[in-house]
Amino acid sequence: MPRKLADYVGEMILIRSVQSTTNTPVKLIAIDDNGIWIELTRRSWLAKIFKRTSLEKLPIFFVPFARIQWIRGAENCPSLSDKVLG
Repeated sequence: MPRKLADYVGEMILIRSVQSTTNTPVKLIAIDDNGIWIELTRRSWLAKIFKRTSLEKLPIFFVPFARIQWIRGAENCPSLSDKVLG
């Protein structure tokens, strides 16, 4: 049975924004009616833009569903892990 987006809260996922040409690994923090709350990983392009690659905890952002092309869960990307992604 396919997992729902809510099943991924607290886990690593991949997202692609309509403004980006790359996949971004993030931690799904919460789901809102209008979008998702994510924590950046050290390897995400947003973390590099904000020069936040050396912090223990990275910023949490709200991303509206209208700005997301797709979301992929960990079972589709078995190599996703906090250890691998930092």
